Amino acid sequence: MSRWSAPVSLLAVGIWAWLAGTATTWLIAGLGLAIAVNLVALAGRGRRWRHPWPDLAARLRRQAEDPLAELEAQPADEGVDTAEVELLQAVYSLQQACRARVSALVVQKARLEEILQALGDGVLVTDPGGQVVFGNAALTRMSGVHPPLEGRLPVEVARHREVDQAIEQCHQTQQSAVLEIVRRGPPEAFFEVHVAPIRPGGEALGTVTVFHDTTRVRQLERVRRDFVANVSHELRTPLTAIRGYAETLAEGALNDPVAGPRFVQVIVNHAERLQRLLDDILDLSRLEADGFDVQLAACRLGDLLEAAMATVTPAAAQKGLQLTVESDGEQRVTCDARLIGQALTNLLDNAVKYTPAGGRVTLRTHRQTAADTSGQRVVVEVSDTGIGIPSADLHRVFERFYRVDKGRSRAMGGTGLGLAIVRHIVEAHGQRVWATSSLGEGSVFSFTLAAA
Repeated sequence: MSRWSAPVSLLAVGIWAWLAGTATTWLIAGLGLAIAVNLVALAGRGRRWRHPWPDLAARLRRQAEDPLAELEAQPADEGVDTAEVELLQAVYSLQQACRARVSALVVQKARLEEILQALGDGVLVTDPGGQVVFGNAALTRMSGVHPPLEGRLPVEVARHREVDQAIEQCHQTQQSAVLEIVRRGPPEAFFEVHVAPIRPGGEALGTVTVFHDTTRVRQLERVRRDFVANVSHELRTPLTAIRGYAETLAEGALNDPVAGPRFVQVIVNHAERLQRLLDDILDLSRLEADGFDVQLAACRLGDLLEAAMATVTPAAAQKGLQLTVESDGEQRVTCDARLIGQALTNLLDNAVKYTPAGGRVTLRTHRQTAADTSGQRVVVEVSDTGIGIPSADLHRVFERFYRVDKGRSRAMGGTGLGLAIVRHIVEAHGQRVWATSSLGEGSVFSFTLAAA
C-alpha cells in the first residue's frame, strides 16, 4: 500500500462529509417540516383553535429557509388544550434538534475547509459529473489559475492532460491512481499526483486529487549529482598529475638535475591544490549542515579588513597590484569574525587572481540605512580592475564549481567553491551578497553586515 493511501482516504471521507453535510441538514429539516405540518392538519380537522397560536406553517417555513435562525419562544399551556400545547412543544423540540444539528455541521464544514486551505499540497475535488467543486489555496498557487475554481473542468485547473485523464478514469473505474508530472517552465516544476474516489458506503460522490510538489527534492537530487560529478572531476585532475609525475620520477627522472626538481615542484603544487579543494569542500559541507550556528558578536571592522588584506598582500606584491582600503576602521559590526574573515579573504583572493599585473584592488565600506526596520547596515565592497564577468554569467558566479573560464580558473589554482562559500557565510548572517561587472573593466563584489 502506498504511503499516501491512508491520508488520501481520510481526506476523501472528510470531503464527503463536507459535501454531504448540507444535504443531510435539509433532509432532517424537510422531514421535520412534513411531520409537523401533517400533525397540525390532523389536529385542525377536529376543532378550531381556541387560542391565537402563532402561525405554525409560517414558523416552520422560516426555520426551513434559515435553519440557524433564532427560535420563537416555546408556547405556554395557560388555558389551552393540552394536546395542542404538546403538539407545539414537540414542534419546538424538533426545531431545536434541527438547529443544533445544522450548527454542528456548519462548524464541521468550516473546520474541514480551513484544514484543506491550510494544506501545503494542492487539493482538487470533483463531483460525480466531473466538474470542480473545490480547490484550495495551494492548488491555485501551483496552477496559476485564479479563483473561483468551482464549476470548471479539471483540465482547466490542473492544466495537464495526464491528470485530466486520471481523474476521468477514476470516475469510471472507482480506482485510485498515482502519477508524476512535469510542468514546463519557466520555472520548471515537478509534482506527485494522487487521484482517489470519494465513495462512502459504496456511493460515488466524486474524486479527490492531491498535488504534492516535489520540485525542491528534484533540485536537491540534481545538485547532489552535479556536486558528486564535479568533485570527482576536480579530484581526478590533480591526482592524475601527481601520479604521472611520480611515476616519471620513479623511472629515473629523479636523478635528472633539471627535470627532477621541476617535477617534484609540480607534484607539490598539485598536492596543495588538492588540499585547498578538500578544505573548501569541508567548509562548504559544514556551512550547509543542519544545526550550523553562527557565533555573533560585536567586532571592529578595521581589524577584519586588515587581517584579510595581510593574507593576500604577498600574492598582490608578486603581480605588482595596488591594494587600497577605503573605510572607517572604527566601525563596528555584528558578525562571526572568523567566518567574515574567510569571506573577505576569498573575495580578495579572487580579485588578485583575476586582475592583470599593475592593476588595482580596492576594499571599501560604507553605511546604508535599511529599507525595513532592521536598522543600519554596513556594505563591504571588493572591487578590481580585472578581466570582468560577462552579464550572462554574472547571476551564476556564486554557484558551486561554476567558472566563467574553466581553463583559466584551473590554471590559477581555483577550486570553484570560493564564491559559493562566501554566499553561504553571508546568508548564514541573514544578509545578502551580489556582484556587478563590466567586461574588460573589472568587477565589484558586495555584501552587507549588520551595524553593531
